[in-house]
Amino acid sequence: MISNEQDLLIDGTIGANIRARRQDAGVSQTQLGVAIGGEARQIEMYENAVIRISASRLVRIARALGVMIEDLYAGLDAKAVV
Repeated sequence: MISNEQDLLIDGTIGANIRARRQDAGVSQTQLGVAIGGEARQIEMYENAVIRISASRLVRIARALGVMIEDLYAGLDAKAVV
């Protein structure tokens, strides 16, 4: 079973990866928000693990950034977080 601490680790890692890929692409939070049908504030909250990201939204983010969804999970070992 995954604990709240592990949830925060997972969400924080994914958020940091979104931020890194977004910055690598030269895309602002506002631009990414528009690209996925959201707002800059949502992107900020995802990046800081304040709110969780649905699977469908994560796919939209990956597509908008031109990365594989696996890139957003970089640094996570599935066995380590189960």
